[in-house]
Amino acid sequence: ALSLTRLGEKQALADLRAQHAETFPTVFAELSSAREPRDRNGKAVAAPAGIQAGYLSRLQKKDYGGCVAELRRLEAKAALRPDAQVAKGWCLLGLNHLAEARQAFTLGLAGGGGKADDAAYGLGLTLLRANLTDDAEALLMQHSLTPLRDRELRAELLWQRARTAFDRKQYRLTLDALNARLQIMPEAVGISQMRAWSHYHLGNLTQSRAIFAQLNQVMADPANTRGIAAINERMGINR
Repeated sequence: ALSLTRLGEKQALADLRAQHAETFPTVFAELSSAREPRDRNGKAVAAPAGIQAGYLSRLQKKDYGGCVAELRRLEAKAALRPDAQVAKGWCLLGLNHLAEARQAFTLGLAGGGGKADDAAYGLGLTLLRANLTDDAEALLMQHSLTPLRDRELRAELLWQRARTAFDRKQYRLTLDALNARLQIMPEAVGISQMRAWSHYHLGNLTQSRAIFAQLNQVMADPANTRGIAAINERMGINR
């Protein structure tokens, strides 16, 4: 009856009154003074099974701009649930809006619920993309992720530290980071090449040459050939 009154459906309200006024007299007597509840802090209700929020569909289609726009419209009306904040984080990360993605994932993580692991994982990826390795490491110490996600984030963290150390010509620190990474994740060719060059700069020429030679057997790469040539020149090998 209250809904019909708010919608201005006078005829429908009259029909409802005719059918139920005798059974529920107080409802219609109090209808004129009824007010919308003031307390907005009720428990959030999940969407009915089988119905997917539009922003989730946009996220799956990688329509990140549309996803963020829809979530912002919803957020203008009411605070987003933790799962919606996580979805917002993924969409913002897809747009490479790292500061906003970090905020969204942080809010989703603080809200808890079944999306805490997704929020922590997304936040970790965001921090690593922003090269905030110390913050990412602190996150991994504070929150437990699934073994696969934890290993993925730790491997990327160590790879970033190895690259930073290599750029600073700290070759021993580079090898330390690469060795730690190798304990949890296999090395790609590019990572092994950095390992070989680190040994080269540290004067471990035999070890460096062996790595380049092994890589060259797996896949012919001019970078491996250049590495072997540089080592041969330094060692005085004319071949």
